[in-house]
Amino acid sequence: LVADLGISKTASTATPSANTTLTFSLVITNAGPSTATNATFADTLPAGLGTISNVVSAVGGGASTSSFSIGATALSGTVTLPSGGTITITFQTSVLGTASGTITNAATVSTPPGTTDTTPGNNTGTATITVGLVADLGISKTASTATPSAGGTLTFSLVITNAGPSTATSATFADTLPTGLGTIANVVSATGGGATTGSFNIGTSTLSGTVTIPPAGTITVTFQVSVAGTASGTIANVATVSTPPGTTDTTPGNNTGTATITVGLVADLGISKT
Repeated sequence: LVADLGISKTASTATPSANTTLTFSLVITNAGPSTATNATFADTLPAGLGTISNVVSAVGGGASTSSFSIGATALSGTVTLPSGGTITITFQTSVLGTASGTITNAATVSTPPGTTDTTPGNNTGTATITVGLVADLGISKTASTATPSAGGTLTFSLVITNAGPSTATSATFADTLPTGLGTIANVVSATGGGATTGSFNIGTSTLSGTVTIPPAGTITVTFQVSVAGTASGTIANVATVSTPPGTTDTTPGNNTGTATITVGLVADLGISKT
């Protein structure tokens, strides 16, 4: 017996986001001339993909399906295809929150024993996807006191977090002090959950830098500033954090942290009388 089996594989999108669901489609064909009885197909998902669910098949041209074996990350089965027959198999898989970069997934079909495939080069179908990173970065800012005195010193704390699911590599943060505050000094950082700091740029009244934060990671940055002797009233100071290029922030509303202080006036009055 002679049969030219072929298989193709496509993805519902070439650019899925991490922690989402993706649909794959397999199309198995037989260009003949013989019927391929109990041919086999197999699809094993690579790292970054799984679990398989919602497997559905459709037949045409007299083709039929037999048994399917559905595992968490592997799908296989037997099919019978006459010449001109087709079988389409669709299934969903999760894209893991830790997935990143380009992922190639291959499916294969094989003729049954005793049947020769005239064109074995089309017995593998490949779908390539590029996973878009997703991270929920957040930043909060607090002051050591809400009522500092003019001419004094104040400590600010920034806490940068990542609720995931992807690692934010070389994310950036920035804090520019408003009028009435400065100079920045004594910058100290502490990390948790596998987070790391990159370069910091410390100016007189600006602080910025790069950080890498995995899911559930945290970075705390503390620094001191002088409160100008001329400062007065309410002063709001805002810090921001931004995801790196290629990473989508699912909740951009928490990318800004604000600390508001009310400066207490200080005066050294004196009087003399002669």
